[in-house]
Amino acid sequence: MKKVYSLFIAFIATTFITYSQSYYYDSFDYPVGNLGLSTGPVSPAVNPATSSSTGNWNYGSTKSAKVQVGSLTYPGLLTSATSLNDINLVNTGSAVDERMVLTSTTITTPVYFSFIMKVKAVPSASTRLASLRGTTNSSGILAPNVKIAPSGSNYQITVDGGSGTPHSTADMSINNNVLVVVKYTTSATANGGTTDVWINPAASDLGSSTDPTPTFAGITGGVLLNVTGFSFRTGLGVVNADVDELRIGDSWANVTPQGGDPVDLSITKTINNTTPEVGSTVNFILTASNGGYNTANDVSVTDVLPSGYTFVSATPSSGTWSSPIWSVGSLASAANATLTITATVNADGDFKNKAYITKDANDTKQSNDTASVTPSSIGAALPLYEPFNEPVGSLVGSNIRNWTVGTTNANVVASPLAYTGLLTNSISNSVSFGGVLGETVASQKIGFTQQTSGTVYASCIIKVNSLPDG
Repeated sequence: MKKVYSLFIAFIATTFITYSQSYYYDSFDYPVGNLGLSTGPVSPAVNPATSSSTGNWNYGSTKSAKVQVGSLTYPGLLTSATSLNDINLVNTGSAVDERMVLTSTTITTPVYFSFIMKVKAVPSASTRLASLRGTTNSSGILAPNVKIAPSGSNYQITVDGGSGTPHSTADMSINNNVLVVVKYTTSATANGGTTDVWINPAASDLGSSTDPTPTFAGITGGVLLNVTGFSFRTGLGVVNADVDELRIGDSWANVTPQGGDPVDLSITKTINNTTPEVGSTVNFILTASNGGYNTANDVSVTDVLPSGYTFVSATPSSGTWSSPIWSVGSLASAANATLTITATVNADGDFKNKAYITKDANDTKQSNDTASVTPSSIGAALPLYEPFNEPVGSLVGSNIRNWTVGTTNANVVASPLAYTGLLTNSISNSVSFGGVLGETVASQKIGFTQQTSGTVYASCIIKVNSLPDG
């Protein structure tokens, strides 16, 4: 009975040429170097091995796409957990179609393909990037054609069926990951094939059993009678783009498998001036993001300004601010919002500013839910007050005041000094200096804003613990 069943399956596959599977998947998990070999397929030919493709990327040398370290992702799309590489289409040889034989037979059912791309430079003219290959119903063996066209400092994605009028997107910015999904329906009628295109589909639509609404629907002029392979335009003078996660299949669900986290909230923080002076203002820029494929609700960020700063203002791009809570609201998939906090730099205190983003019920990744930033140094301005409220240890290199190296014998110690009637910082430490006879003497020093007039006064409390040698 088992033999009969196996023969029956083989008979169906070879006679009707109808597949309910992905035809091809490639995460480009190959050694760094040229993708194609002029004498045969790349090894491993297909990733994963369950694909029906022969994986014959057939150009080597300078014409080939280049496998490079890097990996492109798209919110909500399942991507390889092991591949750390992608491909770049530019090389030094003449432009060619780096092609892959899809199957040993022809496919006449609707064919879907998808890939993630990142255009890194605007081309000088409209240039083809990717196409299906097959037998023509009129003329030409490539359709539909995904092209990149210049539009000032931006670019547009244009798609045609091999003939007819191309359809173009609005302007798009370089260096952003874009998911392109294409459906091509073959036809025996001359130029009768049709194409549907999706550009950056909603994460919630990925993996659906039915096609969502296309960006472009029913593009006419398809010149392929059937599909036998796939091509990227590679070599010299092609689109400078990175490409990853190529899928070819017979349904929307095959080429857009859903993966990743439903919600992945994250927070980052930067400061506009890493070496501010006392009394100056700084801006902390907080960015709240959702890298998941579902909308995150009731998002909020907590930022308690530390004692080293005095609050001035807070400006959110969305939501509301009521110190210390930024109520962001909802963040859609791949969306972000920003908050700018302006503060004055105090003479002393804690200068490490931390922020925390709340976790949506579906946000299970906590490693990116906190962020902090600390100036590399605080420049002195008069009046200068230094309570030596630094971590215990060497004064040089570990303090925010930017004391410069003089002697290695200056150490912050946990023993504050006081003087009757003088206001002092009750929580500060002090600095202990010491040395040995014959050691080279140098100055421990700090700079402050240059004074061009007037009189400068200085005071400090000292305690001599032992008399110097000689």
